Amino acid sequence: MEIPRKASEGTNPPARLVAFADASKHAMAACVYLVHSGSSQLVIAKSKLPSIKENPTTPKLEMNALTMATRLASTTQRALKQQITIEAVIIYTDSEIALAWLVTRDPDKKVGILVKNRCAEIRRICAEMGKQGIPLSFGHVNTEANAADCATRGLTKDQLTAHFWWNGPAFLSSTSVNDEWPESKAILTDPGAEDEDEDMNHIHQNIARVAATTTQQQAVEELVDWTRYPSLARATSTFSYALRYPALADLPSRRVTRGRPFQHVGIDYFGPLTVKSEGVNEKAYGIIITCTTTRLLHLECVSDMSTVQLIDALRRFFARRGIPDTITSDNAPYFLLGNQILRDAASQTAQNTTLAATMATKGIEWRTITPYAPWQGAFYERLIKTVKHSLYKTVGKAILTMEGLTTLLAEIEGTLNTRPLTYQEEHWDDHPSIRPIDFIQRDVIITYPLEGLEATEGDPEYTTPEGTLQLRTRRQAEEALRSSYQLTERFWKIWREEYITALREQHT
Repeated sequence: MEIPRKASEGTNPPARLVAFADASKHAMAACVYLVHSGSSQLVIAKSKLPSIKENPTTPKLEMNALTMATRLASTTQRALKQQITIEAVIIYTDSEIALAWLVTRDPDKKVGILVKNRCAEIRRICAEMGKQGIPLSFGHVNTEANAADCATRGLTKDQLTAHFWWNGPAFLSSTSVNDEWPESKAILTDPGAEDEDEDMNHIHQNIARVAATTTQQQAVEELVDWTRYPSLARATSTFSYALRYPALADLPSRRVTRGRPFQHVGIDYFGPLTVKSEGVNEKAYGIIITCTTTRLLHLECVSDMSTVQLIDALRRFFARRGIPDTITSDNAPYFLLGNQILRDAASQTAQNTTLAATMATKGIEWRTITPYAPWQGAFYERLIKTVKHSLYKTVGKAILTMEGLTTLLAEIEGTLNTRPLTYQEEHWDDHPSIRPIDFIQRDVIITYPLEGLEATEGDPEYTTPEGTLQLRTRRQAEEALRSSYQLTERFWKIWREEYITALREQHT
């Protein structure tokens, strides 16, 4: 087998470089031909084994082969530019998927980082050759005419001797490129410069919009010192870090406006929870109702997520806590049965006619959060996490009865309602930390309001025993009422000055 050393005639003839790429599960290959004056000659070829660790798909192997052919064509052009004038470079592959990835301006994230990196490298080589005035185009060729196909599948010695591997497919010898050659198109003349300019313009426009909210006179160049950043990637990463922490929106008025406990509430399901009934494991669900202002919570245990169970839970809540003005829930559009049910929204069942009639008679406004905005229901979602944490820590892997689970939820409710809302000061008696339960059971931490009311003030006038008893009873009632009122005002003052201030610090 002999390979001729001479590849061209003349001193500096104009020629084309035509490369072929192919891949299979066994190998990847690329070959480059020098085409001029109706003849073609193999110049260089390269093969590579695929990775045995990553096990890539065939289209990704084809993409690797196309990149390898582009590199090989670029290297060949640089090596021959002193002796031969290369007027064009054409690269063929039989993979339409790889060509589609290459033509796409911004490949989808699902294709993976490998494909994006390979496309970026090919575009960079296109830009480098475009600056030299050499157009680089890509085209599709049938597998039968792909010269690199034999390098991925293998040939015998006799087959290789007579194969078109040495001179390329027959259409390379045709002088009429437009008639017999497969169609090829340029991907991009100078993609690197356009990408750079587009990215810089995008950053400038975004910075200008941000700057317009603070000043209308200072130029963009004065806001950002571009000389501090060695590259566009470094500047982009710096700005993206600053934009990672956006300013939080204002809290709703019902979160920061004084009101009675459970005047505005949020509701949600959690579960499923496993309970034991007559030796059989069944599912149960929890309903959490929390006050938006005082952060009080109310827990109910139900056997299923039907409308009847929800109405019964609301009736128990109304009887024990009072009727709220508004109820807020999320926008879950359907119910999931079995183990897939984790939680559901009361808003779905609120659309039921029976529940709607109940809401109308009670005069309650049912609100739902914006779809695909779960953070609007964070004030009850966060408490669900706390309830579940307490429940799993207490029960572990044990399975309770329905009555045992109801009792445990009541105890968790009492525990969470005594959690502090503000920071604990050094002197508890002088500056107590308010808790949710303080708004409905103030005597938990404060002494009885009637204590010490029997002390007399000065020398009272003489009255009959009956009048003295009536006067003492009246004074005690007035002092108890005054003490209760002052105590309530004290807790609301701490709520306004400390708890609301703490919320404001997180939203500035």
